[in-house]
Amino acid sequence: MLTPRKIGSSRYLDAKSLTGLGWLIGCIPAVAESIRILLSAYDRGIPEAILLSLGVYPLLGVIIGLFATLFPPLRKWQRAAFAFSLILLFPWIIGTIFPVISLRALIIGANLPKVIGVLFLSLLVARELGTHHSWILRIIPRSIPVMLLPLLFLGIAGLINLPKKETTPVRRSRPDDDRPNCILISVDTLREDELALWGGKQSVAPTLDSLASAGTVYRNCYSTAPWTLASISSFMTGEYPSAIQVLTGEHYLSENATTLAERLRDQGYYTHAIVSNIWLREQFGVAQGFDKYDHRRPPDERSAVHTLLPVRVYRRILPENHQLFIPESASDLRSRVTTFLRSNPPQPFFLWIHFNDVHDPYAPPMKYIPRGGARSSAYTYTSGRIVTLRMGRRLTPADRHRIRSLYRGEITYVDEQIRNILHVLRGEDLDTRTIVTATSDHGEEFWDHGSVGHGHTVYNELVGVPLIFSCPGKIPAGVVRDEPASLIDLVPTVVSLLDCRHSDRLPGIDLFENHLSSERPRFIEGLEFFREEKAVVSGTWKLAYTPDIQRSRLFELSTDSGEIADVSQSNEDRTSEMITVLERHQTECRRTADSLNLSASRNNMALTPRIREMLRAQGYLE
Repeated sequence: MLTPRKIGSSRYLDAKSLTGLGWLIGCIPAVAESIRILLSAYDRGIPEAILLSLGVYPLLGVIIGLFATLFPPLRKWQRAAFAFSLILLFPWIIGTIFPVISLRALIIGANLPKVIGVLFLSLLVARELGTHHSWILRIIPRSIPVMLLPLLFLGIAGLINLPKKETTPVRRSRPDDDRPNCILISVDTLREDELALWGGKQSVAPTLDSLASAGTVYRNCYSTAPWTLASISSFMTGEYPSAIQVLTGEHYLSENATTLAERLRDQGYYTHAIVSNIWLREQFGVAQGFDKYDHRRPPDERSAVHTLLPVRVYRRILPENHQLFIPESASDLRSRVTTFLRSNPPQPFFLWIHFNDVHDPYAPPMKYIPRGGARSSAYTYTSGRIVTLRMGRRLTPADRHRIRSLYRGEITYVDEQIRNILHVLRGEDLDTRTIVTATSDHGEEFWDHGSVGHGHTVYNELVGVPLIFSCPGKIPAGVVRDEPASLIDLVPTVVSLLDCRHSDRLPGIDLFENHLSSERPRFIEGLEFFREEKAVVSGTWKLAYTPDIQRSRLFELSTDSGEIADVSQSNEDRTSEMITVLERHQTECRRTADSLNLSASRNNMALTPRIREMLRAQGYLE
């Protein structure tokens, strides 16, 4: 049993006093965190988040207060340690309330200092104040029920988030409907040249390689944009980014645009999405048309609640809504996908899965890190540092190789989750009646043209993407097609494969029914960084065009696949002809935007400070 202990020359603090002081001090970061939550414009989960904060910090203070009774005073270095704790903790408390002046430069990535700060502050303030200022003793709560109040907050938060019984979706199709299901798998940031059919190593993505061998592959496919929101909004609607006015991070997909999910739902399909990426949050518009849209929040890097609780405990306390601070991993998505497939889902169904893990920061589980790719301080960076790496400064060739190795490790990690999903699909006897489509929204540059990341150029390492269709007995197996394809073709192709109809005219084509001309133009637009740039690919030629400075670069891809030599000066007629094609395309897109009653100004989104902070953390904003 804990007994009173002499702390100073004339003061005594018993166990209740010390634990009461710990509780009192723990309330400081609890209140600070709660204020930050209220000011951060969370779209849901606010009560749970505040209850969690009010529960964790005071409870931690109580534990530390009890711990303090077991040790003698720190005497000579007590005040130095106290000052140290304030130095560590003050910028964090200010930063949680006022993100704009968070002083993160002092504590960037410093989860450990946050914990040390809380520990020191609770322990040392209790002794420092309690032994020298009698008035402190009068405000210390000594009631055990008061000190156990944090447990009540945690309990309420847990009750709010008890798993809710899933309601069975309304079956829209006829009982005799034998149309196939469709699973669309998109892997964020996946370069096509990491897959074997595109020249990659067999060991990086064996599942996707096998899926490609068992189906039909379009090896000459382009995305319509080099970053996520523009690309996915485009391939989900079958329209180019400029036609739906989703060109920058300030835009969102309008309700006036019709998505693939809406088309399929209107024709009897149950539509379900399980996705992970900040650009895929509901407010950006890509959720429209889904009967269930399962998107969990990305991490909040400043939350010390996340720091102080083990991840598994944290998820058990708040398993559903309060995903404010825990990133969604590929294994998390795989678990929810397999649960869906084993739940006897309504058929036919359309399921969209978007894995975000291949996106930076590249931090795969250790078992997926290739030999020579072990983590080191040179390249284990937070997402925001991708901006500082764009010019490749202070990195040796060996460091660049290790970064690419970590990237490949992420691909292998996601690939294994896809393998598990396909295994469950076969186990549930759904494989022969489910068309699986796999692709990527864009690629990733690794200093191919002197930079790193994505969203900043229209070079092929960013816009060349794999496109795979597979289904035993329904999709021809072992077919590799090199005709020109684009993700703009995804909507008409999937709609046709599922025996559905669409009456409106789309710029894309059904890849299985149409003869694909080698000269068919494909367009890329909507850069997220730097000045506006567009591109058109026709045959073996590619034109990159910067409208505001009228700069043209022409590449002959059959002899210059790396897009190194600009031959526009020696091919002026070809350059002029392709600029005309590009301008004609822009005119058609403006006509489409007008018909949909869209404009960039109407489609502009006012990003909240929280969304901006998360986008900045992932390298999208500088």
